[in-house]
Amino acid sequence: MPDFYFKIGGGFSNIDHVGPIDVIDKLAAREEAASVLADFARDIAIKLTVIPEWSIEVLDEFGKPIFRIRVIAEILGAERGRLHI
Repeated sequence: MPDFYFKIGGGFSNIDHVGPIDVIDKLAAREEAASVLADFARDIAIKLTVIPEWSIEVLDEFGKPIFRIRVIAEILGAERGRLHI
């Protein structure tokens, strides 16, 4: 069974490296990443005013990214430039 790792980041810094993840293949690693992100969703939503971009990456056993989910908050229209979510 191959090793997979998660890299979870917010803004320009990586917050955490997790792994190895106990899954059987790339598809299972991707599904687990989506599940982890769903668990973090409430905490991420609260922090979007401070850190408007979050991501989780699945890395293979060599540290190469194979999948990424990004969450980005943007203010559009007249309020652009002011981040009040």
